[in-house]
Amino acid sequence: MKTKNQSVVNFLLLILFFTGLSYGQETYTVTLNVDLNVLNRGNPSKACTFSSDAEVIDNTSPESFTILVAENDEIIWEAFASDGQELDVETIEFITGSGVGPFGSKKLEGEKNRGRKKKVKGKVKRNMRGQEFKYNLSFGVNSDIYVIDPKIKIGR
Repeated sequence: MKTKNQSVVNFLLLILFFTGLSYGQETYTVTLNVDLNVLNRGNPSKACTFSSDAEVIDNTSPESFTILVAENDEIIWEAFASDGQELDVETIEFITGSGVGPFGSKKLEGEKNRGRKKKVKGKVKRNMRGQEFKYNLSFGVNSDIYVIDPKIKIGR
């Protein structure tokens, strides 16, 4: 009788273990692509497009660009010019939603990694499911700073 109970317990533990793996954290990258020729004419929203390996809900314009992520997911923002040059992502600052945003802070600062251009990283906190946030993404080209304001939705 004991071995039957042990087998059932072991089986249930395996199911819990594999279920936990399937609902674990994911890391997604949001890439801002900037056409420098159009940017120099003064309108960053016409010069920018986004792409991501996260689920994209809306990609009709840079301002409506919305990704869908889950609690505990990590998001990395990066930027590239049309000529392939990597650009600095200076900050991500949340402008809508309650409290400090989905990362536990209203503002995330870009950080250099091994001498490369700045990227911003953030991990989505718990109890954010169902919320949508609009944010300002500030990026640098030479000594100029530009801002674009996409969205992030917490779901799944």
